[in-house]
Amino acid sequence: MNRRLVGADFETFSESVELQARGNVEVVKRYQLDWLVPLTYMHRTAEDFGAEIEFKTGKTPMHYPPTDWTAEDYEEKIVVPDGIGDSIQKRIDYTEKIVEEIPEVPVFAFISGPFTTLTQRVGTEQVLMDLYRSPDAVKKAMEKTEEYVVRCIEEGFANVEGLAGICLDELHGNKGIMGPDMYREFGAEYCGSVIDACEKSDLIFTQHNCGESAMFDIQISEWKPMAYSYAYYGERGENPDIPGMIEKYTDDTLLLGQIDPQHFYNYEPSEMKKHVKQLLETVLKSLKENDHTSKFGIYSGCEVPPTYGKFDNIGAVTDAMLEYGEDMQEEIIG
Repeated sequence: MNRRLVGADFETFSESVELQARGNVEVVKRYQLDWLVPLTYMHRTAEDFGAEIEFKTGKTPMHYPPTDWTAEDYEEKIVVPDGIGDSIQKRIDYTEKIVEEIPEVPVFAFISGPFTTLTQRVGTEQVLMDLYRSPDAVKKAMEKTEEYVVRCIEEGFANVEGLAGICLDELHGNKGIMGPDMYREFGAEYCGSVIDACEKSDLIFTQHNCGESAMFDIQISEWKPMAYSYAYYGERGENPDIPGMIEKYTDDTLLLGQIDPQHFYNYEPSEMKKHVKQLLETVLKSLKENDHTSKFGIYSGCEVPPTYGKFDNIGAVTDAMLEYGEDMQEEIIG
């Protein structure tokens, strides 16, 4: 939607630091956002490892993985870039411009985690099969993606004056993809240094997972992010319920979620506004029951669909929050 606000196609938008910065600033101002995670497409970290991105009209930019990948390729083709690669440098540059333009709004730079980066370079199916066929080769490659993600934080984003923090995307911490033990061994094992890099760089650590059955215990209870955004997909996956999430996870972490991304194109604005009002009521009652007052945000845990998303439905979320939020909080919580 930020791309559409500046009238650019995905490829033009993605190559222009100025357009990406302006589009994100426009979104914040138009919808009165309380904070921002600026994102053009997810594959920038993988792109610095050689992923080739294809742009198709109306579609999110995608990487189509190689079809002839071998165990040896993990060592030969997964090569840590020198310094900060061109693709992540673009993200650093437009993030810096955004922070300069809207210093009053907390901005959290987006970066893919080590396992997400590897799957976006090699292909998720290929990597998951190789966890069984060539686990040592995968682990050696993971050490390289871990090294690069840490470097991007410590030597790149840490130099953006005024940046509030980092938003780490590790969507494979998801029981629909692998079990917790396997994720600990191949994914979570390589994230501790990333979290440490945020602390070392004086950047707040936040976490995003748009998987259908997220591993909340690992990514919230153990990693302890300041905020955690998650996806909600109606009848799909192990969908979290608001009272349960608030009771279990909101002592230290701000939860962000519960709007199904599909609602941004299949709802009318009046339906969206009504839906958000109902979510607000459920959240506030649950917060009161658990003696919390400000540990949950109404949020879409995934991108607004790029072709069919309706501007009016984004506005309806903001309108509902501004119209009902403060009064409902006073009435329910006091």
